[in-house]
Amino acid sequence: MTANRVRRIAEGCHFQAWADVSGNKVDSYVKELRNELSAQTACHYARAFRQFCNWMLRHGRTSSIPAVRGVKVPKRPERAFELDEFRRLLEAVMSGPVRYGMSGYERYLCYLVAVETGLGGISRPCGAYQALAGTIC
Repeated sequence: MTANRVRRIAEGCHFQAWADVSGNKVDSYVKELRNELSAQTACHYARAFRQFCNWMLRHGRTSSIPAVRGVKVPKRPERAFELDEFRRLLEAVMSGPVRYGMSGYERYLCYLVAVETGLGGISRPCGAYQALAGTIC
């Protein structure tokens, strides 16, 4: 798999000899790959090419290697909920079990207040709950 990734980058960048290898060309090509591959897979391609370059250097096949930065992979894609998604979430929370020491109804209120006021993200209801504890209890 690694060899195929290195080969794809070399062919995509039209490298004919080691002197043609350029970190900027590799980075540009990996960014192009991002149109057809996930960010994580594109990152794996860049890593495979870096590993190949390091192997070339370790085994004395070259005296220098290009700097290949690769692609930054977001930890978690973030996006706002669609209105329909948020409604479904509130419905599910309302009938849900006790979590974070709160009943479903209390979590429903925390989510609603957090989103309406911008007090906190709904991925962390505890923070909103702690801030509102005096009001809810």
